[in-house]
Amino acid sequence: MIVLAGITDDEAACNDGKLNRTGEVYRFFKHHHDKHYRLANLSHPAYHSSVPGESKYDKRSFDPGSIIDYPTEDSAVPSFDSLIRYCDDVSKWLTADSANVIATHCRTGTVRSSPPLRTVSLFVSSD
Repeated sequence: MIVLAGITDDEAACNDGKLNRTGEVYRFFKHHHDKHYRLANLSHPAYHSSVPGESKYDKRSFDPGSIIDYPTEDSAVPSFDSLIRYCDDVSKWLTADSANVIATHCRTGTVRSSPPLRTVSLFVSSD
């Protein structure tokens, strides 16, 4: 499991080193985990609108089906239903093939991403 800070197409937003460039993220996963990666997007529900501070990227830049959205408000944890869906999706993905990896991201890779990663670690280890 990998935790990422936000992914963006906005070059200016990448200059401070806090966000990841879309193309670089795609190249990394394509090179190291081709057809064996999924990105769990825990960003704000209005991710592609003008939410201040939220990174934006064109999901078409990635392989079809590689991005799964779990919309979560800024500075909040995902809802219980979203956590259960996340755990179920991640567990199925990781156990389907030993080469599969999951990368979870929100804007900073901390507040919204940490609880699901902790939860899925318990969920997967209890299988």
